[in-house]
Amino acid sequence: MNPSRLDFTVAAGDQSPPQSITISNAATSGAAVPLQVHTLPQVDYVRWSQSNASTPSTLTVYVDAAELLPDLTYAVQLVIESPEANVTNTPYSIPVLIRVAKGMIVRPHGLSVVHAPCPRAAAPLQVDLRVLGSAGVTFRAAVDGGPAALQTAAQGSAVLLAEAGDESWPVQNAPWISAAQSPTTTVPSTITLTLDQAQAALFNQAHVTVIGQLDGATYTRTSDIAFVCTDYPVYLPTVLRLAWPQ
Repeated sequence: MNPSRLDFTVAAGDQSPPQSITISNAATSGAAVPLQVHTLPQVDYVRWSQSNASTPSTLTVYVDAAELLPDLTYAVQLVIESPEANVTNTPYSIPVLIRVAKGMIVRPHGLSVVHAPCPRAAAPLQVDLRVLGSAGVTFRAAVDGGPAALQTAAQGSAVLLAEAGDESWPVQNAPWISAAQSPTTTVPSTITLTLDQAQAALFNQAHVTVIGQLDGATYTRTSDIAFVCTDYPVYLPTVLRLAWPQ
């Protein structure tokens, strides 16, 4: 394995540049060795792709810090193993150290809300997004039900003061969201979305864009929200996995 350790530095909410690991069979036979990859503990912020399912292979690894808190260091093991009984050094662990620099995140990065049954006369629902980040980050937000590439409502150049509060954010192209509000514009804070079932279609989707500022730096974060409102939900079938005796 080369290298034998990975070090990443990434701003909170961003993705790191990728790093590559070369995996080969050091035995004189050079036979292809099947590979399996996972992390320990199991996390979803260390991601990878393999050029081949067996040696020789290149493992491309990056960190998705969409929900990682800033000013912290995370450590995991990237475990590479083979089901072949004659592979003597399996499992092989590669330490992964992740230093998360200052920045801003929105949790969750994506949210799906399923409401069934969906009485049109019911009281509106409320869901919360947490806005977290380095001390002193101020932010503004906007909600748009149109394509993400066309969103502009949160892109203004005005700087929000730390003492601003009880803010109502603009909502456009999403009649099923009747309000978006925050008690303060300084992290940590919350964006509360009010969902109106009476205006909802069967499937609804919007993007919450949050722009943070700190010491002249700007952080743009987006959280996607999907709202399914139906009286007759349909679920995917359950697939039963059976283990056959060898």
